[in-house]
Amino acid sequence: MEFSLKSNVNGLEELRVKSNQALKKFDYPESTIQSQMTVINALVASANKFEDLKSSDIEIAILMEMKTDSITVEVKKSVDDSAFCKLDQLDQVIQWLRSNPDSYETHGFPHASDTNGFALAKIACETGAVIDFYVSENNILNLSAVCNVAM
Repeated sequence: MEFSLKSNVNGLEELRVKSNQALKKFDYPESTIQSQMTVINALVASANKFEDLKSSDIEIAILMEMKTDSITVEVKKSVDDSAFCKLDQLDQVIQWLRSNPDSYETHGFPHASDTNGFALAKIACETGAVIDFYVSENNILNLSAVCNVAM
């Protein structure tokens, strides 16, 4: 499934509806569907922390790959050069999550509010998601979560 929305338009409800429908077609249990809605919301919110101040009409692409044993959600958004400090902070958050995979403990949690790190910690802990990101050579942030699921 692929979906796009404008960052300055509230398209999240339509995204939720379409994602929900796609997940139901794959016969995922309701608990998996609800956890994936949380994953999508957290990734979109995190990507929105990287505003491109040069443009008021940034498009965000959301890709969801559904398999019998895993679901991958990837959010793509262009970033400008001013975002690289926050990208470093996001990297620190993800490294912290990897070294503390089962913990909501926020003591020592770096840059959590600057990067939406608490939401990322929630999805990592509750869904077991592996969160990662990279920035492509044309300055597109690719933020993803891979969740193992049981049917």
